[in-house]
Amino acid sequence: MDISAFERLLQDSLDDLRMSRSERGDLRAWLKDQNCSGHILAQLRNTAFRIVREHAHSEDPQQLFSWLESVMRTLYPVDAVEAVQTEVWFSPDQDCVGRICRLIQQTRQSIDVCVFTVTDNRLSDSLLDAHRRGVSVRLITDDEKSSDSGSDVERLDHAGIAVRMDLSEWHMHHKFAVFDGSILLNGSYNWTRGAAEHNAENFLITDQAPLVHRYQQYFAELWLKLQP
Repeated sequence: MDISAFERLLQDSLDDLRMSRSERGDLRAWLKDQNCSGHILAQLRNTAFRIVREHAHSEDPQQLFSWLESVMRTLYPVDAVEAVQTEVWFSPDQDCVGRICRLIQQTRQSIDVCVFTVTDNRLSDSLLDAHRRGVSVRLITDDEKSSDSGSDVERLDHAGIAVRMDLSEWHMHHKFAVFDGSILLNGSYNWTRGAAEHNAENFLITDQAPLVHRYQQYFAELWLKLQP
């Protein structure tokens, strides 16, 4: 694949800090011709993020992130995952971990996870399975919790999953994930055995585009902010 052709399309679009309808159409047509796998889409996404980093000091950040969101919508169209409408889940009464695992298993292209801690091996194993089948998996988590006994963060990192941590005296306390850029999971639920089996926790799953896209945009902002 000629990644440089993709980069030229992005650079041309970035000239005015917006992706026009015709530019989006050109990008969609190019992607269709390439028949991209999840691994290739991850490469393309990384290229888009690199371009944003290169312009971060010379362009308006909000316009840059809006442009990046347009690129991500084109790479990961909203129908990539089976529509779920909106679901609400509560632990420990419902099989919350099973529902999250099913979401991970059905994802075909990308999983972006932003959670305080990961200690439930069932979820970690599902993320590893997704990574091995070519899904692009990224994890943002708290630096202090990553070194706790039972944390799976080091195992995920060593397996090749992209991991970034906050490196702050304060906690990175979010608990959300975005699947294929079109499904959002968000709530109090930590990715731990305690949350699954004992704690009173909740999360919702939705495919409502404005919510999904805002969380995807925020993940992108946080990912750039936490770059090594």
